[in-house]
Amino acid sequence: MKVTKVKAKWFLILVMTGVYLTISAFSSDKLDEIQCVKTTIDIQQFENNFLLIREDILSVVNNQVPLKHPFYKKSFNIQLLEDLIDNHKMVEKSEVFFTLSGELYIRVLPKIPIMRVQADNHSYYIDYNGDKFPLSPHYTPVVPILSGKVNDQNIQDVLAILKTWKLQLFHADFFSGFYISPNDNITAYSYETTESIEFGKAVNIEQKLLRLKAFYQYFYPTISNKKIKKINLNFEKQVVCEYE
Repeated sequence: MKVTKVKAKWFLILVMTGVYLTISAFSSDKLDEIQCVKTTIDIQQFENNFLLIREDILSVVNNQVPLKHPFYKKSFNIQLLEDLIDNHKMVEKSEVFFTLSGELYIRVLPKIPIMRVQADNHSYYIDYNGDKFPLSPHYTPVVPILSGKVNDQNIQDVLAILKTWKLQLFHADFFSGFYISPNDNITAYSYETTESIEFGKAVNIEQKLLRLKAFYQYFYPTISNKKIKKINLNFEKQVVCEYE
């Protein structure tokens, strides 16, 4: 009796698998016969980031894969189109697919700048992954500017500072810029205050930022009658102020 039940169970599984494969093959054939009559480009914007517009993507696509409607899905290489779009310097990731209604849907996630480098007559953005990408002719986002003796290492150092600061959720848009001195010390500046913040080398980043956060939350509001010129974070467990 048990053997019969086991055989029946496996027979049912095989039948269901066969039905699934048949339906899948049928659906695939039907999708290949879809005639595309429309193309939609959906650019996922984040925090009013308009570095990339629809025409930028159309330009990439039409230069390599002219979209002449109507056309059939089976004559179109989706992977090729995704690769072309992903190679755009301002694109983080793309997704291309067809809908049953005959629409070619292109979803694009643009790179999101976390800071802008301005040094040696060059200017470009750095994204959250530390990748460089060019300025946009369409939009200029408000992000911290990195200047001075800029190189790949101190770009990563400042990126680590910004990431740590954002994770602490004190004030995401606090820093307006960073300057790298000839001896690789980091000076930071804020959108909201005029004093410079001497960060020094990119060591003990979290501890320094926690002290800075506590300083602005608890001590800064009590010194309205004094004007601070400089804040120094290089002393352990201290925030040293220099007044004008």
